[in-house]
Amino acid sequence: MRELKLRVWDSEKMLYPRAPRYIAIGGCSWGFWDEEKLLAGNHNPNHKLMQYTNYADRNLVEIYENDIVDIIFPKKLFNRGIVCFEKGSWMIKWDYGRKGGRLSFLGEVHENIEKSGNIYENPELLEMS
Repeated sequence: MRELKLRVWDSEKMLYPRAPRYIAIGGCSWGFWDEEKLLAGNHNPNHKLMQYTNYADRNLVEIYENDIVDIIFPKKLFNRGIVCFEKGSWMIKWDYGRKGGRLSFLGEVHENIEKSGNIYENPELLEMS
C-alpha cells in the first residue's frame, strides 16, 4: 500500500504534518493546521503543498515533489533535476531552465540519485552555470 505523506512550504520554512499538526484537503481547498490554528493553506498563493513520492534516494532520504536531485555515477556528478508529477508519473525534469526539458521516470533512477535540497529552501542550486 502506498504511503501518503505531504509537506508544506509556507513561504518561509518547510512544514511537515506530525501530531498535533495535520493537513485537511477538501475539493479544491487544503489547509495545514496546528490544533486550532491555520498555519498555511491555498488561501495564500505563496503556500505550496507537496507530496511524498514513495521513493528514497540512494542514501534512503525521502524524495518529495519539488526536490532537487543529482544523478550520481561512480565518483562523478552527472546532472541535476527537479522532481515533478507529469504524464501521470513521478518524473525528474532535467534541463529545467529550458522550455520542455528532458524527463526521466523517478522509479527507474531513484537508486542512482542524491537529494540536494528543494526549490524553495535551496533556489541557488538551480542557478545555471
